[in-house]
Amino acid sequence: MYVRISLQHAIGLCAVCLLFGFAVLAFAIVITTDVDDAYAQHGAASMIIAYLKEHEDKWPSGWSALKPYFMRGKSHVGGWSFQQFQDRICIDFSANTDDLKQRIAESNSVNIELVKSRHWWPVIFDKGPDEEIVLYLRSRIERPAEE
Repeated sequence: MYVRISLQHAIGLCAVCLLFGFAVLAFAIVITTDVDDAYAQHGAASMIIAYLKEHEDKWPSGWSALKPYFMRGKSHVGGWSFQQFQDRICIDFSANTDDLKQRIAESNSVNIELVKSRHWWPVIFDKGPDEEIVLYLRSRIERPAEE
């Protein structure tokens, strides 16, 4: 048994199939690259925290300050060069830890953007890299002794 369809219906069916295939492919690309970026954002936070611990909580001045931590495997991504890491992750190197600590001390909820993916649809794990940094800095704030 054969089903006859018009040329218009055949073209429409092909268009729907192509659009569906494109959507699946785009979704797969976004998910695979953005999951890597989520690990890399976590890695960037780990590198920053390791740097802060070794430099009396002074914020890193640029990528060159973080390169030793990348080379030690703190990036949480495998197979990336340092250049690829820089191309995919953005860090606010203008941040100041003293200012951040003051903001953290003044509020339980601090909205900051220190580490992010350069992709337009970022994926983050748990609370994200900024919250990891905030938790570390919160632990470093000297609180007055309670009486």
